[in-house]
Amino acid sequence: MVKVEQFVKAVKTMYEKTVETAEMIDGRKPSVLRLPSNDVSWLTGQDTSTVLFVRPAYQYMYILLRDVLAYSDVDYQVIVSGSCGIGKRAFLNYVVFRLRHESNPPAIVLDLEGFFGLINVDGTVEQGVRAYSFRTALMDRNTVYICDAVSMESGPLCEEGIRAKTIVATQPVRERTKKFQSMYECVSFTMPVWSEQELEQCRLACYPHVTKPIMEALTQLWGGFVRWVLAEATTTSRSQFAKSLEQLTLEKTGEIVTKAGFVETNEAFDDGHYLIRLDVDPNNTFQASTTTLCSEVACSRLLDDVHNKDDVVAFLKKHREVYNARYLLDMVQKQFLTRMVII
Repeated sequence: MVKVEQFVKAVKTMYEKTVETAEMIDGRKPSVLRLPSNDVSWLTGQDTSTVLFVRPAYQYMYILLRDVLAYSDVDYQVIVSGSCGIGKRAFLNYVVFRLRHESNPPAIVLDLEGFFGLINVDGTVEQGVRAYSFRTALMDRNTVYICDAVSMESGPLCEEGIRAKTIVATQPVRERTKKFQSMYECVSFTMPVWSEQELEQCRLACYPHVTKPIMEALTQLWGGFVRWVLAEATTTSRSQFAKSLEQLTLEKTGEIVTKAGFVETNEAFDDGHYLIRLDVDPNNTFQASTTTLCSEVACSRLLDDVHNKDDVVAFLKKHREVYNARYLLDMVQKQFLTRMVII
């Protein structure tokens, strides 16, 4: 509870500062939030940096979700999903910051790993018991309920009478939000992966200790997954990449991609899914489009384990009619043909 109290108190003194030296991304410049001291930490995520890089995607998504939640005719709820390691939990910190800086800040029920509590309108914090506390607040549509289902396999509360404006961040695991989606009218957003331009701007603003060559080397492995490119130690990122490859095969990748990058149950979600990339339509509506692997290197390593070329041909034929798989098939086919030429 102390961690949350410190963060809420610090938010009053924090402001969103535009990175003036950065180039425009989708018509906006990124910004940063800076914690006032090392004694204060972010509410969610593994990030140890005191600076949060606010992508234009965060800015646009916040505007969209607030518009959706403000719709008066239907009590819409919002689900934010996407690839692993791209900052879904970091986005929740930004959401709390923006809510607390509104002219009339709402009460916020926080449902985080290890903490279930209420931020009152006046900024005071109360800790409660999940599924028992703050019933009145949760039944009030003016309350905002924020659930970090990225780290909690149980997913958001699903009970009759809950009308609070709900924002759920989750891994691509259907079990975590299946019941919730059956009970409420939900609008789903997919967080986009990071561009190389964003990664470089984030490195300069938040992780200056990470050299550009190291960032570029890790980007070759992970693509636009900021956690593994910048936030984690280099040795951790490399070992996780190897561990994830051990959990993935070309055939399993095809099965995941066929289901738009999602798996049905928590048990089916493993380290191999860290290498799956969920893309979005390039129009700032954050709707999922295609699914593929995070990098050419990941694809190459998977093909290294396929010793019969007929298996690759069969894979390409099996998935060629799957719309979500078209980028993956292009990646596999390109590398397969290159190997055939070399042979």
